Formats: sequence, C-alpha cells, structure tokens
Amino acid sequence: MRTLIMMLAMVLLVSHAVAAERTKRPMPICPNLSKVVLFDMSNSVNAKCNSFGVDIPSKKISAVFHDEIMAESDLSAMKCNTTCALMDSLDKKNMTECVNIIASSFTKGFDESFTSRLSSKSICQDFASKL
Repeated sequence: MRTLIMMLAMVLLVSHAVAAERTKRPMPICPNLSKVVLFDMSNSVNAKCNSFGVDIPSKKISAVFHDEIMAESDLSAMKCNTTCALMDSLDKKNMTECVNIIASSFTKGFDESFTSRLSSKSICQDFASKL
C-alpha cells in the first residue's frame, strides 16, 4: 500500500512538472529562437485579450501562428548564430541577450501590426471564436 501511495505521488509530481514546463518560456538560445518568438507572441495576444476579460489559452494562439513563425527564414538558427557572433564581437552580448533582442524585435513588430488591432472585448471574443 505504501509503495502504491509513493508511486501515485511520483506520478502527480511528474505530471505537474510536465504541465508547468509547457507554460515556461523556451531557453533563449539560437536553436530555440522561433519557439521563443512564438511563445512571446502568444503571451502578448493572451495578455491583451485578458485585459478585456477574454481568456484565450496561449496554446491555441500558438497553433494559429506556428507554421508562419517556423517558416520565417530570419528566425533560423544559422542566421541567429551569425547575428549573435557579430553582436558578441561588437557589443559583448552573450547568446541569451542576443536571442532576447532578436525575439523582442519580432514581437514588437507583431504587437504593432496584430496585437494593436485587438482593441476591444468583442474583437478578442471574435478572434477566440475562430480558433
């Protein structure tokens, strides 16, 4: 009986850790750049709609933009590595800082072009209904 309780406790802990891991921002390194951008964009939309009382799970938002972001050539690991090597030699930026700068510029552009259009509760509800 004690073994069974221990096993159940371990399963609960592992499932909780896996669920928490899905909501964490990917490590900001060049091979994860597109995932970092996708995570940041999804959270931006989520936060904007939450401010109007409309909850849209980030996972659903990510699914909408996934293919487009993964196909974006400017987010390739090779391009990121080249950019970060240049930033390191000029500005002494480490990989994390560099990836965050690149991701931030994409997210800022996304916020200006898409997220800014989410300007009311009804628009967020309409967006959510199409997911």
